[in-house]
Amino acid sequence: MYKWSLFVCAIVLSLVLGMFSIRAIDTNDTPPVYAWIGCDGTAVTRTEVGKIVMTPIAKNLPNCTGPKASITETKEVVTVENPTNTTTGAIVTPAKKKVTGKILLDLSQKDIVNYRVEKIKEEQIKYANAIRSVRIREGKSLESNTKGYLIKNDAVKVTGNATGWTPVKSGEVVVTDVRENTVSIDTSAGTTGFVGTKFLRNATASDLVKIGQADIAYWSDIVHTKVSHLVNIRNNPWYTAPIVTTVSSNVSLYRVATVDNWSQVQSPDGSINGFIRSDFLGLDKKQLVEIKPLLK
Repeated sequence: MYKWSLFVCAIVLSLVLGMFSIRAIDTNDTPPVYAWIGCDGTAVTRTEVGKIVMTPIAKNLPNCTGPKASITETKEVVTVENPTNTTTGAIVTPAKKKVTGKILLDLSQKDIVNYRVEKIKEEQIKYANAIRSVRIREGKSLESNTKGYLIKNDAVKVTGNATGWTPVKSGEVVVTDVRENTVSIDTSAGTTGFVGTKFLRNATASDLVKIGQADIAYWSDIVHTKVSHLVNIRNNPWYTAPIVTTVSSNVSLYRVATVDNWSQVQSPDGSINGFIRSDFLGLDKKQLVEIKPLLK
């Protein structure tokens, strides 16, 4: 009987220790990767779709020009982690509180998008804004030799002062730091020359979408293919461009930009990215932000 009691106690002890080990795994103390930090000192961490954790980590800076942590509420429970008192350095432990709603890290927020657009401007990045294409010329006149072409929405780095003609070098906009959401332009294979200033524009939300810095679901047109049988999606906006894929009618897509009578589209899962004739698309919801190009 005594041995049997010892055996039962050993089993119970093993179960208790097992529970503690599982708990230890679940609550590891690795620091969170913040999705972004607002000027009000709130760090926001996405944990899953529709659920985030907001951690106060600093006081608002008076001259900060970054985004404010605005929120949207629906129905979910959100907890506030232990913040550090910025005055005394002590750890403050607020009670976990419930709110009548779920807080979304909403990349459709205009303040976040506007902040990132300003960062692109600071890098002296502009975009071609002709109906279809514009020339990069050797000098500041229409008589100058053509050195290259920019398709609408192609990016350039402004390299000097604009006086009717803007000195530029073409390139590709890339995200250089995902955590800080900073971008730059890679001009290593670019063409140097001059572009008519009126054919250049500043960045928009559409440009952010194409580099993953704004939510495609909020800042792009929602469209569907509208054909009798099949239609090709190409890697550039002209008929001789290589075919990326062929799709049937009623395929849902996002339109992230337009070039003349072509639309640049992406599929919701990102597997399709290319150009399709705009007349082969039906519009479900208009959301795309574009600056109207000059006719001439």
